[in-house]
Amino acid sequence: MSEDRALDDFIAESDEGDAGEERGDEGGNPTDGVADDVDSADDVDSADGEPAVSTTEFTPDGAPCESCGASVRRRWRDDGALVCPDCKAW
Repeated sequence: MSEDRALDDFIAESDEGDAGEERGDEGGNPTDGVADDVDSADDVDSADGEPAVSTTEFTPDGAPCESCGASVRRRWRDDGALVCPDCKAW
């Protein structure tokens, strides 16, 4: 038997009548009742946080490991450098 299940399988039977309304399928605004005091992206100071950095990089033709120089397709970030799995400090 497959372990794959539809998302609808996780809706409680008592919630099924409200599910369409929460998604806005019935013409309702899905943001009704949501607090308006949430900062928008324009209001957030960019100095408040660090930009996201990837943990891995995939190069179909291969790229050199910044530690040993081996050409690999997937490199992992280790102390800011992109390295092969053998050089990564797991």
